[in-house]
Amino acid sequence: MFPLYLPKRETSNYDEIIKLIGDTFGISAANIKGKSRQEDIVDARYIAIYFIKRNNRNISLKQLGAIFSKRDHSTMIYALDKFNNLYATDRHFKRKVQLIESRLNRKDCERI
Repeated sequence: MFPLYLPKRETSNYDEIIKLIGDTFGISAANIKGKSRQEDIVDARYIAIYFIKRNNRNISLKQLGAIFSKRDHSTMIYALDKFNNLYATDRHFKRKVQLIESRLNRKDCERI
């Protein structure tokens, strides 16, 4: 349905991923999960949706939407498509994703 650019890893639960992204960008978890359309919050939300889906392949789009203010599955499809477009075309967005990826990897290493 949509390409996922980074390899899959089983890791963190939803709240840990959202908290890590929020802490990294200075955005509250409530804002990431909420309805704001502010660009920095929306970017953080797209990144959170991507990492949650990538790290939990068995989660349905409906379940994923429920995490983010009860959005429907079509909104999750749009968010993942938008993530892929931004990742492919926006260097600043790609750097944000790489920063989160490195922090998730570090966090996973600390658990071992």
